[in-house]
Amino acid sequence: MKPTNKDIILIALAALNATVAFFGGAWFIYGLLNQVLSIIPALAMILGIIAFHVFMSLLEKEDLG
Repeated sequence: MKPTNKDIILIALAALNATVAFFGGAWFIYGLLNQVLSIIPALAMILGIIAFHVFMSLLEKEDLG
């Protein structure tokens, strides 16, 4: 059975659809990872500030002189 032009067009559209879906999913995952990775430095900074304050309060509690 020889494929007709309609079959070839449908296969081409299905391949195009799969390609678009693949790149759309990859773009979505990339955007998600990008968001997470941009949050990490902010979290590290906040945790660093908290740790610094805790450290300073511990130093103040201990009588140094």
